[in-house]
Amino acid sequence: MDRRVDKYPTIQAYAADDSYRGTAVQHAQTQQGRFLEVVVGLTGPYVPMAKR
Repeated sequence: MDRRVDKYPTIQAYAADDSYRGTAVQHAQTQQGRFLEVVVGLTGPYVPMAKR
């Protein structure tokens, strides 16, 4: 995550699946000053979005 913050300093928040819990959330908040939202309980198959 640190490299992304260096490359894109205007990023204020992240979203991640439920495998990123605990230390990742704490690191984003304390070390980077960013918010990491963990999305839990998505249902259905993974469907990739078309390139934009």
